[in-house]
Amino acid sequence: MRLVSLATALICAAAVAQPHGQTFDTASVKPNQSATCDRDGTLAGGRFAMTCSTLRELVTFAYPRQSGRLRGDTEITGGPSWINADHFDVIGKIPEGKGLGFDAGNTGSASVTSAQLSAIDQVRAMVRAVLVDRFKLAVRHETRELPAYELQMDKADGRLGPRLEKVDADCAGRPASGHLCGGFRTMAPGHIVGGAVPMSLLAQF
Repeated sequence: MRLVSLATALICAAAVAQPHGQTFDTASVKPNQSATCDRDGTLAGGRFAMTCSTLRELVTFAYPRQSGRLRGDTEITGGPSWINADHFDVIGKIPEGKGLGFDAGNTGSASVTSAQLSAIDQVRAMVRAVLVDRFKLAVRHETRELPAYELQMDKADGRLGPRLEKVDADCAGRPASGHLCGGFRTMAPGHIVGGAVPMSLLAQF
């Protein structure tokens, strides 16, 4: 399992050079000290914004797993004492020509094209540059052994549970709509609904 480990001297660490062109045109990082701030993330109209975000949440977005999925809390270690306490608003203007002519918040995960995924990866690199420049962040990758769960069939005859139905659906070929396909939606505390979800995603969820 791949881990991101934050350097112990996070604020004092030396800046790391970023590839040319992987920076926002302009970027703003401001502390958010509101007691009732709303966490939000948007990527639309050539603008990236994460509001009321902790440093851990910013690192989680900027350094995903190699598969592209976000890391869990156990996969990010170290950092200053305020990594989960202080909140920030980060806003960046994306350079033109990065292929971000779509609203990531209203685009289903199964409907994102490879070009859009590439553009999002570039935005992550821009956020990494902000973390290095404004927070003096330094990271290193380590491999560690951690407890893990194994998803196994409960019934010896292979029968599925009464609320689990096998379906054949091509979510990638469907236009974005209100229908849930290829992901989960939280309906209420303790109540989730998934449509056309692969077992690997169920296990990760």
